[in-house]
Parts: sequence; C-alpha cells; structure tokens
Amino acid sequence: MLKQLTVAAALKAAMSGTASAAKMLTRSFTEDKMRYLGILVGAAVGAMAAGGAMAATVNIASVSGVWSSVDPNNTAALSGVGTNQISWGTTAGDQSSYIFEGNAPQADVSSPFDIGTFTHNNFVVAGAIESAILEVNVIGNVTEGPEIGVFNFTVSYNFLHDETPNLATVAACDPTKQASTTPCDDVVTITDGATSGAAVVVDGITYQFDIFGFSTDGGATISDRFLTQEQFANEASLYATFEAAAVPLPAGVWLLLSGVGAMGIARRCRKEA
Repeated sequence: MLKQLTVAAALKAAMSGTASAAKMLTRSFTEDKMRYLGILVGAAVGAMAAGGAMAATVNIASVSGVWSSVDPNNTAALSGVGTNQISWGTTAGDQSSYIFEGNAPQADVSSPFDIGTFTHNNFVVAGAIESAILEVNVIGNVTEGPEIGVFNFTVSYNFLHDETPNLATVAACDPTKQASTTPCDDVVTITDGATSGAAVVVDGITYQFDIFGFSTDGGATISDRFLTQEQFANEASLYATFEAAAVPLPAGVWLLLSGVGAMGIARRCRKEA
C-alpha cells in the first residue's frame, strides 16, 4: 500500500508539472519502486500522447474564398476583386481568370482533405497579373459524440502568377514549366500570405489549419505549383490539413523518466562491477 501511495503521489506530481515534488519523491524510491514507476509513467505518457490524437471528429460546414490584393492593381481590364473570381486582360475572346469554389460540407474530415476547386482560365490576353491573395473562410465544428466546440476563421494565401510567353512550339517553351502539348503553360504557385495557417483552440485543444498545395489526382500527389495549359480552363483541388497539435508533457514527467533511466544505468553499472 505504501508503494502504491508513493508512486501515485509521484505520478500526480509529474502530471501536474510539479517538478520539485516529483524530484523529492523519486529520491526515496528503491530500485523496485523505480521499475514499477517506470512502467506506470510509460503507460501514462502513452495515454497522454494517444489522447491528443484520438477521438475528436472534425466536421467542415462551409469553405468560401474571395480574391484580394491583386498585383499590379492596375492590370488591364481587371475585375472581380473582393469576389471568388477575378478576371483580367484585354482580348477579342475570353479573359483569363482565377476562380475558387469551396467544397460542400464534409463530415469527419481526415488530413489532408480537399477544401475546394481552383480554376485558372488560361487564355491569350494583353496584360496579366503577377499575384493575388486568396482569403479563405472555414466554418465547422469538432465533436466527440456531442459537439464540443465550433470554429470560424479566415486565412490568406498568396498565388504567384507566371504568365509565360506564347511561343510557336512546345520545344521552345521552358521545359521546367511545361507539362501539356500546347505552348506554353503558365505557372501558378501557392505561397504563404499575411495570415497563412490558423491555430484554433477548441475545448482546450489547439488545432492547426494549413493549405499546402494543388492536386489533380484526388490527393495522391500534392504540389505547391500548378502548370496550366494555354487556351483551357484548368482545374485543381486545393488540399489542406486541420490537425490537433501534439500535447506537451509536463516537466515533471520528463524528470521522472530521467530518474527511472538513471536508476537503470546505475544498477547495470553495479552488476558489471
């Protein structure tokens, strides 16, 4: 009973982060108690690590986006800033444009997941943008059976636009920027914006949201760069992660673990001597 009470007190001190109390208790332990304590602490650490990653279900209610901060802002025939579609360029035909359409509600999303469709309508125009910010709003909740919390946040990502020359043949195009059979592909690259990523606290647990790339094959491959064919409407899904951050262990736990390890090393040294 004394052993159980002492070990329980040490564990309580460690989990509460009371390093001084844990240190005082471990000084009085015999090797048997330390081995016993090591097993219990190991189990507790495993439970804590698993607890941060299990159970909670993330549900997305809506994803929407608008374009802002287009550069240069005096691009020829620019329109749609503040909406989900920006268009630009003077032409006798169709303008080039960026469009973002958020996905329908998704239950129990896993990471990475598809948040919506990005479209680059790539046509021959005079005048082109160099970059634009996509402001993405995400609304949803976290459940563990009943709802335990909701989230509503907006993040921004920068889309860099490389309007390549329209050359006569594919062979004349830059091979590092060419994937199609039509000369020459444009390049869209997603980078961090002013508020890229979002740390959201739900029921005491921090979740991190990040958009990290385009995919044209259902998420099998994801890249921060999208090559778009000239004279086509080019679509790619945007993929993101929304995951619980790792739960940090209290300082007292690390002290107990180091104490258990030190006892084991000392015992081995005595045997070898």
